[in-house]
Amino acid sequence: MSIMQCTKEIYQKNGFFGLYKGWGISMMGIAPFIGIKMSSYDFLMGKFGVAKGDPRSVYYNLFLGAVAGTIAVTGTYPFDLVRRLL
Repeated sequence: MSIMQCTKEIYQKNGFFGLYKGWGISMMGIAPFIGIKMSSYDFLMGKFGVAKGDPRSVYYNLFLGAVAGTIAVTGTYPFDLVRRLL
């Protein structure tokens, strides 16, 4: 079944607003995720980051971004689980 077929079926069964079912819980989960990710990244860069001209800064950015993302996912996973179950 293609995306267009699924979209048509949802629209026929639930109307226009059926296409946005689960949007509220998605927004409730993404806002804290972004907040936690950005604040933990800033904290980690302040503690462990290197100067901007340092050639290793790319690797530090990559690693600390991955750690910040892991922290954020760990904290907001229950919202994502509820969203997927809806």
